[in-house]
Amino acid sequence: MRKILLSPYFVLFYVFILAVFLWVLSNFVSVHPDFADHWVWSRNLFLSYYEHPPMVALFLKILTTAFGDSERSLFNLAIFVNFCLIGAWYLLCRVWLGVRTARFYVILILSSPYILAGSLFVNIDQPFMLFWLLCVWALIAFVRSGEVKWFYVMGIFAGLGALSKYSMVLFYFGFGLWLLMNHTYRRFLLSPHFYLSGVLALIIFSPVIYWNYQHDWISFKFQLKKGLTGQPLGANFLSFSIGHLLLFGLPVTVSLWYFLMKRKVWKRFIRNHIISSVLVVSLVPIVFFSLASLRGSISDPQWVNIGYLPLFMLLARRLVALLRSGRWILPFVILKTSHIVSWAAIVTFVLFGHYGPFLVTYEQGAKIFDSFYWRETSQKIMEVMQKHQMEMAPYVLTREYQLAGALSFYLSHRPWPMTLEKMERNQWIHWDELRREPLLLVCAPKECEDVVGRYKSSLGREFRFVDQVVIDNQAGWVIRSFALYFSDRNR
Repeated sequence: MRKILLSPYFVLFYVFILAVFLWVLSNFVSVHPDFADHWVWSRNLFLSYYEHPPMVALFLKILTTAFGDSERSLFNLAIFVNFCLIGAWYLLCRVWLGVRTARFYVILILSSPYILAGSLFVNIDQPFMLFWLLCVWALIAFVRSGEVKWFYVMGIFAGLGALSKYSMVLFYFGFGLWLLMNHTYRRFLLSPHFYLSGVLALIIFSPVIYWNYQHDWISFKFQLKKGLTGQPLGANFLSFSIGHLLLFGLPVTVSLWYFLMKRKVWKRFIRNHIISSVLVVSLVPIVFFSLASLRGSISDPQWVNIGYLPLFMLLARRLVALLRSGRWILPFVILKTSHIVSWAAIVTFVLFGHYGPFLVTYEQGAKIFDSFYWRETSQKIMEVMQKHQMEMAPYVLTREYQLAGALSFYLSHRPWPMTLEKMERNQWIHWDELRREPLLLVCAPKECEDVVGRYKSSLGREFRFVDQVVIDNQAGWVIRSFALYFSDRNR
């Protein structure tokens, strides 16, 4: 069993099987609305966006320009990008802890539902995790050599990471905290190179600062409001904590925290400068987002990915040590249980999406349907437009950005989306065209009175009801229902 689990051929074979599984799975789901929304960003590049920095838009722009932006292309790109990212994490683990631990680490992280299901998406986290990984690599190189040149390498990657996601700042916070805690390296806090590397990161990040300056710091204000206000104290903490334990694979995460909570493990880690540095840098985002969930209006368990992925390397190291000593049962049980649970959960989710009896519909807020039937939804909308001889409206209007992004991607003429929620997101809107061109408005029936009224008021346009679109799954259960409204061209 030890030879099998640590064999390079087994790892390659498993990665190949998983890639085939994901490719087959992609034929039974739709491009997720969040993925489609980031594709919308890539159609019109800005220095920054209302919710996030611009890296994911630029990243997708390069990829879709080279390989196309059909549904099949987006899924293929997502699988390719995510497996390249897994390869990068493998290389880091190999440089740090050796080839055997790196092989086991790959099998370990591929048991995570987050990695499995997330391999069908490209969002802000892929480039962000890549640059965080490179910062951790530079950190390890600095601790090994003590050379200050690695501060500047960190600064470059931290700046690029900040162009991907604002939480990149947590890396510098964790690094500074470790320097403060470690008496051997504490002297580097007085080094000008440490602070100049931060200046370098800020210079790289400056386009986002400039854009926010032009827009009254709107993105920074949004992030602070989302992360630190909006909910009663502790309202999201329990769901966030349970959520990340489940999302990254319950058998693996429970094993990790049990391992880390052993006193002798901490003593051994503290004596090892490389392990202690990575440990502190990885724990900081987990602690930070856990504390933020106490008051934040939105607490997404996936935000701690940058903490878990390096920590899983330490767990892989421990499990490989058990394998090499002949105690293979515990590593095998952890891997086997986590893989079975993850694969079963994903297959069950897809089967339920196609054949499950739904008690609520999309219009009632059941977001479980976000991954299904957007092709069919858009086809029915196009049929209604042709039936009523409607012009191909260059804009589709909705209440929320997920619906707008999905329709923008799947409707054949690919209209620009506009949403009522977070109006600041509508950066690509040409307001003179919006008041002149034909408009398609899509809303859930129970929301239409409010949505239509607000668009009438804000645009000064009249909307007429056209038809209603109802989408059933394979078992005949209604999962999505929309009313269509149209505003004719202003002559």
